[in-house]
Amino acid sequence: MIKYVNGVEVELTDSEAGTFELSRVIDPVKLLADRRSAATVTRAEFAVGAANAGWITETEAEEWGAGVSIPTIAANAIFTLPEADRFAMRMSVRTRQKIWRTDTLVLILMAAQEPQVTVEQMDAIFGIGA
Repeated sequence: MIKYVNGVEVELTDSEAGTFELSRVIDPVKLLADRRSAATVTRAEFAVGAANAGWITETEAEEWGAGVSIPTIAANAIFTLPEADRFAMRMSVRTRQKIWRTDTLVLILMAAQEPQVTVEQMDAIFGIGA
């Protein structure tokens, strides 16, 4: 059986062709993990999404978006960190322009919110569909 591998014509046995085809199957778990690792939003987009989801108020979103303050949920999450790390995290949260889906603070925010934020809800903020 003839297959093209990296643009080169290769003759494969039926067994090799089967293995080749199986290697091309997409792993949905890995695909989702890769999409999460690459997903970012601006601080403003995250603030709007969080406000729309009811995690923070619109006032908190506007003040955070302007870099004036940190939403209560983020401040509470930061408080769970070791004291030596809190100032740097507060400055990072207040000034960062992009937020990564896999950021440690995002994971802490998910756990700190009552009721707890699901992975699907957080994925929606980052435009990730299942």
